[in-house]
Amino acid sequence: MRFVRPAKLYVGRPLLACLCFLYLLPAIAPGADETIDEIIVVAPHTLVSIRRQMLRADIEMYRISNTLINDPLYKVWCLLESKPGSRIKHRVCKPGFERNINSGILNNEVNMSRFGEGTFSYNYALSSTEIKKHRAILKLKFIDLAADNPTLAKAIYARANLNLAYEESLRRKHD
Repeated sequence: MRFVRPAKLYVGRPLLACLCFLYLLPAIAPGADETIDEIIVVAPHTLVSIRRQMLRADIEMYRISNTLINDPLYKVWCLLESKPGSRIKHRVCKPGFERNINSGILNNEVNMSRFGEGTFSYNYALSSTEIKKHRAILKLKFIDLAADNPTLAKAIYARANLNLAYEESLRRKHD
């Protein structure tokens, strides 16, 4: 068996190009009195990068708000949860009142199925109205806290701007 050595394609040529460039550099370099304008290149962000930035902004916004809110029902907790039928976990942020109501619903349904009264058949209209009521209260709390705390207001605006950028990027992608 014979091994073939790869051919050297650029023997001495890169060195020659570098020497030519260094020789011509003083001729193309700007003089002492010339100024070079600043060039800013802005590349469009991908949907994935915007979603990651939104996740970081959510975590930061909820971290700030949780330090300002005393009531555990209105603190927002972000946990890794998997969807039903999947083992892939993703971050879900829910306020305390939603977690309490959802855990109560699940316990209620488990108890009903144990006693043979049907599985997942109970109407939860009351809990959805409770959730709407608590969400309105949470929204008012965020508005009041943002008025008093500029760091929270800045975090809320950053998250809102990322949401607008995501929607714009999604619209551009589908057009």
